[in-house]
Amino acid sequence: MILPIFFMLSFLLSSSSCNALDFCVADLKTPQGLAGYSCKKLELVTVDDFVFSGLHAGNTSNLIKAAVTPAFTAQFPGVNGLGISIARLDLAVGGVVPMHTHPDSSEIIVVIQGIIAAGFVSSANKVYFKTLKTGDIMVFPQGLLHFQINAGTTPALAYVSFSSPSPGVQILDFALFGNDLPSNIIEETIFLDDAQVKKLKGVLGGTGRQLDGDDDIKFKSELLIVVPKAIALPYELPNRFEPRFPGVNGLGISIARLDLAVGGVVPMHTHPDSSEIIVVIQGIIDAGFVSSANKVYFKTLKTGDIMVFPQGLLHFQINAGTTPALAYVSFSSPSPGVQILDFALFGNDLPSNIIEETIFLDDAQVKKLKGVLGGTG
Repeated sequence: MILPIFFMLSFLLSSSSCNALDFCVADLKTPQGLAGYSCKKLELVTVDDFVFSGLHAGNTSNLIKAAVTPAFTAQFPGVNGLGISIARLDLAVGGVVPMHTHPDSSEIIVVIQGIIAAGFVSSANKVYFKTLKTGDIMVFPQGLLHFQINAGTTPALAYVSFSSPSPGVQILDFALFGNDLPSNIIEETIFLDDAQVKKLKGVLGGTGRQLDGDDDIKFKSELLIVVPKAIALPYELPNRFEPRFPGVNGLGISIARLDLAVGGVVPMHTHPDSSEIIVVIQGIIDAGFVSSANKVYFKTLKTGDIMVFPQGLLHFQINAGTTPALAYVSFSSPSPGVQILDFALFGNDLPSNIIEETIFLDDAQVKKLKGVLGGTG
């Protein structure tokens, strides 16, 4: 009898000494790292750290007629380290949440009022689209392109939960056209023509600088909507590597060989489930990615150079030399997944009007790209 009581007391004492691990309320005065914020001192934590009353109606008087009011770590310190957060979504009539991804989170939406058309595109390029009514719920897997549109005649309201206290967001239009990503890079990696790119950069505040300094490789700026000859390789890249190399199963790593002929391009794409490292073995490769803060990180890589691309972010590689290029690409997952932007938008049955509303392309451009890439809609 004494022994069980001893073990029970030991368990209770050890549990009480670990109460500080129940939560880690963010100390917003400290820098935010990949793991979140440092913990607030336990003696300073109160119930108010776990309550948030700021999810008020947002201002939808803007270009997209939508407003997202977040309760992420920066607004709601109590969610720090807990793997969850929430936001309020207001959509005026005609309101749109443009095509976007959350690199660090899956998402669930519940419609409180109105009618919302919502959908996402999988790494297998399949479209999942549904018109949601009051009380309906839909989930959007981490890192995949998705959107929401007010499909009714009255304002819509929804609450959106995330599997991260800081989910991050990469809005496609701004990632491509709202920064200093060179126009010729965009034209080469997503096959839009020069006039369309400049028009969108004008609307969204981007610049169209040419490559300079270390990045002075010249590109043709008059690209037509034509798939380059070396583009077959990335479209054959498998979403799962285990069937080819069973030994990597469960080990959190895999690898691929990348061959780029002269003029070869790995188009703008993401890996929803993996970060990536490239090492150049032969040739010259222009590579870059766009962060969730809409900053462009671009570099011309030579033999022996290495570059890392964080999980879920748009990135690309281009043979910038006059000879074939070879690289090896490692992933932080045995099944990294791949979502190639052009095919996710134009190579399936995603309706043309949805594309036009969520990424602001005109009807003629969308139909032209669907024709080239085999899409319907």
